[in-house]
Amino acid sequence: MSYLGRIACGLMVFGACFGGVPVNASPVLPLHYFVSDGASEPFQIVSNHRPLLSPAPALISAETMVEDSVPLHSGVITDILLAALKPLETPLDILIRPYKRLKMEIVSQRFPRWISYGAPTWTDPQIMAQGEYIPVPIVDFRYTLTRMADGSPQPLVADIKRVRVIVILGYTYARTFYDWIEQQEIQLVYAPNHSSALAMLMQRRGDFYLAEDLRTHWLLRQNQLNLTQFHLIDFSSVIPPSQLFYIVDKNLPEPIKTRLQSRLTEMRDQGELEALIAPYR
Repeated sequence: MSYLGRIACGLMVFGACFGGVPVNASPVLPLHYFVSDGASEPFQIVSNHRPLLSPAPALISAETMVEDSVPLHSGVITDILLAALKPLETPLDILIRPYKRLKMEIVSQRFPRWISYGAPTWTDPQIMAQGEYIPVPIVDFRYTLTRMADGSPQPLVADIKRVRVIVILGYTYARTFYDWIEQQEIQLVYAPNHSSALAMLMQRRGDFYLAEDLRTHWLLRQNQLNLTQFHLIDFSSVIPPSQLFYIVDKNLPEPIKTRLQSRLTEMRDQGELEALIAPYR
């Protein structure tokens, strides 16, 4: 072997031993993180983002993902994912999509190595056919029916009949909810998003607004509304309390799934998950 050849060989060994990356090493492939545009607050919050047709989605490196992404991407699910991936040195490719397009791209498998989130009570079966849960609960939640406080006693869920309930257009609720609306002769009123749903409730275009408790409290705070103006009625007798989980591509390499599961378990046991969720409660 020539002198230069021995130097090159030595450099490759040095790189292997001390963390250097040979020129021909394979780059670390990113995870494609799907974010539902404007419909998932406070679980996914997007502010001042680029147009959806931007030629290149944001690529967040492991070193700068938390610091650089906070002004653009936040929310319960996003904050926890960024914190979980940072020590794993896994880059994240954020794809902002309307929900219907998001679902279409997952089902068509256009983007491999994807990650999203959902709950066993409502995740679309077509998405679950392509994915699997990371079995560490991220956050517990329950549904509430919210109505304007008018001085009358807060009703029991069983006594709510023949009223208008505001729900989100295109959203899939638990089967038990649809049984309830049939039994109680409920009229559904559709809103394009949760901010509009709350506005419709305050305009008396519906009698109740259905949403997760965490989302409702966050939305009231964001709009600087006093909780005493509303009645929040526990809806657990119809839709049982549930938990959110990350959902990942079934074909994601097992080592990545295992590392993410271990990291989330560590964060849960050390109280990091609750610390990240607390500002949104």
